[in-house]
Amino acid sequence: MVVPLFLGMALNTFAPNLLKIGGFTQALTNVGYPTVLGMYLFVIGTRMTVKAAPSMLRRGFGIMVAKVGIAIVVSLTVAKVFHGQVFGLSTLAILAAMNDTNGGMFLALMSTMGDKEDAGTYVAQSIETGPFITMLVLVGAGLATIPWLTMVSVVVPILAGAVIGNLDEELRAFFASHEPLIIPFLAFTLGQGVNLKAAITAGLPGVFLD
Repeated sequence: MVVPLFLGMALNTFAPNLLKIGGFTQALTNVGYPTVLGMYLFVIGTRMTVKAAPSMLRRGFGIMVAKVGIAIVVSLTVAKVFHGQVFGLSTLAILAAMNDTNGGMFLALMSTMGDKEDAGTYVAQSIETGPFITMLVLVGAGLATIPWLTMVSVVVPILAGAVIGNLDEELRAFFASHEPLIIPFLAFTLGQGVNLKAAITAGLPGVFLD
């Protein structure tokens, strides 16, 4: 996971256009990341049997509630105590960063370091993937509309995998055995969305935001 991730980051930093020549080669850059992540979400979904689903959802919602709760507390503290800005970061920037979940990173780490149910907890956490929770807060303030399709696009491949996994045990075993093959490609394409120079030039605010 870590090696292909840093390879992708190094490539995007020092030779960002090396693989961007179109076709199948360019599909190995961050352009192909959503496709690889979609494949991985499907495979993770095949693990979600009717028996395992309650445990996965309980863990997932527990993680999500704790994370979002902490984000709200920190954001309100910054807004009320520090007048909306701390270390050069606005309340909105802090709220968005703490609410979001890097799905690819979470899934890859849980699949290699967690147990068989940990990766499945992402089903519940997909609610906070992308700008959904942050936008929900803004909706309450009348400043935005709910991006329903963002959440649906994450849940659909998981549900499709769950259906297949529950209908056919052999297919569930097949996808489970090939799951590790996807992780290096997921990490490599994910890394190509990160520029190390930008991380350095962001300075102290960037460090705190990370």
